[in-house]
Amino acid sequence: MVSKDNDTRSTVGRRPFLKTAALGAGSVFLAGCSGGGNNNNSSSSSSSSSSSSSSGGTTGSTGSSKPINIGGLLQLSGIYAEYGKPFRAGMKYGIKEVNDNGGVLSRKMNLVSADNGDSPKKAQSNFLRFIDQNNVVATAGPAGVQVTQQTASVAEKQQVPIYMMAANFPIFVNGTDTRYAFNPGLVSIKNWIRPQGEWAKQKGYDKVGVIYQNGLFEKEVSWAIDHYFPSSIELHHKTAPPNSTDYTSQLRTFPKDIEFFVGTGHPAHAYQIYSNLYDLGFDPKVFAAGINPLKVGHDVLKKSADKSWNPFSVIDATTDKFASTAKKFYKFNGEYFDTTAAQGYSVVKMIAKSIEQAGSADPTKIANQTRDGKFDLLNATPIQFHKWGELKDSKTVFYDYHTGSAPSWYPKGTFTVSEAFRSSTMTGMTPTQAKQTS
Repeated sequence: MVSKDNDTRSTVGRRPFLKTAALGAGSVFLAGCSGGGNNNNSSSSSSSSSSSSSSGGTTGSTGSSKPINIGGLLQLSGIYAEYGKPFRAGMKYGIKEVNDNGGVLSRKMNLVSADNGDSPKKAQSNFLRFIDQNNVVATAGPAGVQVTQQTASVAEKQQVPIYMMAANFPIFVNGTDTRYAFNPGLVSIKNWIRPQGEWAKQKGYDKVGVIYQNGLFEKEVSWAIDHYFPSSIELHHKTAPPNSTDYTSQLRTFPKDIEFFVGTGHPAHAYQIYSNLYDLGFDPKVFAAGINPLKVGHDVLKKSADKSWNPFSVIDATTDKFASTAKKFYKFNGEYFDTTAAQGYSVVKMIAKSIEQAGSADPTKIANQTRDGKFDLLNATPIQFHKWGELKDSKTVFYDYHTGSAPSWYPKGTFTVSEAFRSSTMTGMTPTQAKQTS
């Protein structure tokens, strides 16, 4: 591999950078939901930051008529708001579908949700409040390294399972002893890059560009490119902090004939990097984005999404099963069933199935059943977990955009997507393998 870089940094002997931020808690918003025909917060909500009213029963109780409470630890504001809102919509629809079919163990399911913003401390506080005041038996929705790391730690200490929307190896707080943190929506960073290497090899792309987000992503992504892309590629790379908003100075050092751009190197601002590329006259064949929601990507990029914007997901949006669920979702709330909404829906269905198969709403039994179970939902492969909570035998699907048409299940749409590339089966990594950067 020929590596082109003007940065003064070492590329060997690197170790992951882990840091948990201590941010202010701020106010918390709690909302209960047992279905409903729209995406607004239900009338059982509470806006107090110091207390909340529970509409559920005692955690793990059986033979009760009280609802089974599930927590939504969501980023409804801040950098991950584009993910949190559709994820919540998917959770709400999943709960409605379960309840319309008689609930689980003859009990209704109920959603208690809160906005974490970008604050790990607030997410931790929300989770503890859910457990203490709302008797949640499971919770779902966090994203981002620091937030997921903090909430995974709570899950382990309190022995209440958590299902991440998007997390990486720091959630495995006790290594292979982790038992309550699950990562159904996203494979580890290295397995973001592995399919991209397969794709580049299949198409013969040998000029590759990436802007690394310094810290964890720089270490993980650079290691993965070294190991999974063809050794013959000419790699052009620069580094930028996570709060950068303009990347033209870095991109001007790259040749204009870049064929494959690894947008997942700096996921926080992939939209801006993509826009800067085309503003400067680049025209890559592939811009491999992250798990960006499909509709949000189109709304932000408009028709330019057609050029090379290729987000990925473990959700397979090309199947009849997905289309059938999307049609019912649209009838429920009039919204687009995004891949992120599909993740929220699938998590609820997985929790409900775990409760049903365990014959109990006890959090430990739910976690054990999730770990041992197999869930054929909307993912590209049935969901199964390693004992530490990482997906095993998973595939990711990258998508192409086509503007000017609507999917059959969303008549208001202005674009459709198709499969651009599907990965081979990935077995998932141990925490030790995920941390390896040398």
